[in-house]
Amino acid sequence: MSTALRALALGRPIVVVTAGGPGPRAELVLAAERATAHAVAFLVRHGAGFLRVALSDDDADRLDLPVMYPPGSRGALERDCVAVDAAHGTTTGISAADRARTISLLAAPTSTPRDFTRPGHVIPVRAAADPTGGTLPAALALASRAGLRPVVASCALVSSSDPVLLAGPREAREFAARTGLAVVHAAGPLRGADVLATASLRT
Repeated sequence: MSTALRALALGRPIVVVTAGGPGPRAELVLAAERATAHAVAFLVRHGAGFLRVALSDDDADRLDLPVMYPPGSRGALERDCVAVDAAHGTTTGISAADRARTISLLAAPTSTPRDFTRPGHVIPVRAAADPTGGTLPAALALASRAGLRPVVASCALVSSSDPVLLAGPREAREFAARTGLAVVHAAGPLRGADVLATASLRT
């Protein structure tokens, strides 16, 4: 566990695998306040490309981030908020550098609603409302344990054998071995989490 926490604190992605919800899920996770263009590009290249930033309801309320659909109208999608971009210091908002800036701003305790434009290219998610009690709450708990703000960027890991599918636990472990990432298996809200592999980020 300590190696995964150290990786997060250093701005390196880790893999979080949970068994909650409809099936096992593997996510690439990055501490939002440590986001860099290099790390974001890694998530996009090896993940599904759909970047989300999990944060608490309190932070979402402070930044005026409403959910995209009324509660109960679209099931799990009610967690997702209106997409945002950083209002300053970016170009189109889609590049890894632009998204890293947006992600970092979402984690900053001094950010305000005026620091963002809507719609954008990064999807904030109210993790406290996560109905699965799975990957996102576990990732927030890991960030807190690493001494960071509980705000994380995540992207579903894509299967290397079939790019139209998402990776399962076995492929997540194999991916971690190839790329040198830490893997955390979390059952429920991070109970019994276990680090299976650790090393520095390699591309």
